[in-house]
Amino acid sequence: MNFSLRQRSYVAGVVVSAAGISAIGLFLAGGATAQTASPAARIASSAENDRVVTLRGNVHPMAQPGNDRGQSQPSKTIEGKTPPHDDR
Repeated sequence: MNFSLRQRSYVAGVVVSAAGISAIGLFLAGGATAQTASPAARIASSAENDRVVTLRGNVHPMAQPGNDRGQSQPSKTIEGKTPPHDDR
């Protein structure tokens, strides 16, 4: 069979369109299942205060008693920081 250039272009366009629609369908179907699955719990139990340890090397080198300047003035503001909350 000899197809004209116009017929070959049409057939190629239909094949590309069908492939694109199939790819979109697969993408949407995969996204729908990902939304329904809940992640596995990663926290196995509550923290126990009698079983805490201090990790060595996770304190900034400048956080030393010799670098302590004492308490700051109550009027001093620190921009971009949130004060700690006492949730007791």
